[in-house]
Amino acid sequence: MGIKALLLTLGHNSSAILLEDGEVLCGYEEERLSLIKSDSSFPKLAIEQIQKFYEIPDDIEIFISHWFLNANTGLHENSKWFDRDYLVSKFPNHNIFSLDNEQLTHHDAHAYSAYAYSKDFVDQSKVYYLVADGFGTQGECISIYNKNLNIIYRKTGFFNSLGLMYQYATSYLGLKENKDEYKMLGFQSSVTEHHYGAISKLKKYMLNGNRIESDLSDLKYVKAQLHDKLRSLNLHTNADVAHVVQSVLEEILIDYVKRYVPVDAHLVLSGGVFMNVKLNQLLSTYVNKLSVMPLCGDQGAAIGVYESVAGDFKWPGHLFWGKRHLDSSFDNDFKTKAIIDILNDDGIVNVVRENMEFGARALCNTSTLAIPSERNCQYINMVNQRESTMPMAPVIHEKDFDNFFEASNVIDSMKYMICTAIYKDNVSGVSNKIPFSNSYSGRPQLINDDHWLAPILEATGGILINTSYNEHGMPIVYSQEDAERCGTYNDKYDNERRINTFIFSSEE
Repeated sequence: MGIKALLLTLGHNSSAILLEDGEVLCGYEEERLSLIKSDSSFPKLAIEQIQKFYEIPDDIEIFISHWFLNANTGLHENSKWFDRDYLVSKFPNHNIFSLDNEQLTHHDAHAYSAYAYSKDFVDQSKVYYLVADGFGTQGECISIYNKNLNIIYRKTGFFNSLGLMYQYATSYLGLKENKDEYKMLGFQSSVTEHHYGAISKLKKYMLNGNRIESDLSDLKYVKAQLHDKLRSLNLHTNADVAHVVQSVLEEILIDYVKRYVPVDAHLVLSGGVFMNVKLNQLLSTYVNKLSVMPLCGDQGAAIGVYESVAGDFKWPGHLFWGKRHLDSSFDNDFKTKAIIDILNDDGIVNVVRENMEFGARALCNTSTLAIPSERNCQYINMVNQRESTMPMAPVIHEKDFDNFFEASNVIDSMKYMICTAIYKDNVSGVSNKIPFSNSYSGRPQLINDDHWLAPILEATGGILINTSYNEHGMPIVYSQEDAERCGTYNDKYDNERRINTFIFSSEE
């Protein structure tokens, strides 16, 4: 029997992962079980769900990532984000490894997670790591590492944080922070004016910020100041604000890459800022190769804590870490044929199968699929009562990438829907217009011959809409009960009766 380890993320992206000898056995984000979108409470439900499938020994080694400013405090008492008493009661002989203020900071954990993900396919003599997020230990917000994971540049301070800039710009537009940031890219695609002056002013503001990270209460002041700055720019539409903020994000990070990362490098990105798929594609044009840690949000940082200590994390090549019990009738071949017929008849298919996705993306095990078209996008959004700000993403076979997209130097990460690519020709329903151009981008998921969807793609034109299976405001569906609840919700709006749900049992 191997040595097990429990990896916990506290706060945003609250989650738990169980390893054995460095291999992933199981993992869940708390929101999938609590049904609270972006749940940041201590991941009790995730731990207990893991225990339904695997024994966790009393003396388990626990590796914890968190966002606390002082890494040496926060794990000594109970809080909203950490339940010390729970761990003592469940695992009385456990041992905790976590962050500190010098040897392993929050950003260091992100960098180690990027290394753990990419170490088997990256040329270690050429690799650099870039971490950017809201903030980490002692207010760190941008960090750049060389091949030895040594810091070559670090920026600190709430006022300098590009992650906080994006987060607070989201609330400036009346949207929900840590939930609706993705809508900014959708707004930006409809901008009609460059706003060079506003971009210059906001960029200067971000580069000359006062260092503030002494206390979390300082965040209120930083937010108010950023809102005042945006207000002073006299931008009149959501598209204008989103364009200026996105442009500043891109320009500042491009400047850092050009200054500190050689053009022949393989750059690996991690940290919540790099959930911005358009930014990732743009940065790829300044280096030889680029990869993005698929779990670049905080749920990946616990992997970095483990890797920094044990050094033997084995990336499994997929994110289907959430085991679940499902029950269904009919065999696999029947369902494949039925799905092909429904899709070719312009129907829409919800799929729940086998292990669910860990992380932010639906990767066709808990997805809604359809032939790409604006009509289908609008219909899927309507039955789920979602806004239509963002376009939907495509899933294609890796062998067909060159048929749809321009060449890309993004390595491995395209199969995780974490980076855009440029279409050769616009594909309606799964594309986003690039401002001030006649070009379109998409955020593809690439699959291979071993994927269950491969024969379906071949029979339906080679490209499908792939969007998460959930109604508005709810996490991605986890259980069979969740699917039934969501189906009942869809039925209220599915006036054309175009929605079909397929549940594949875990035994298949």
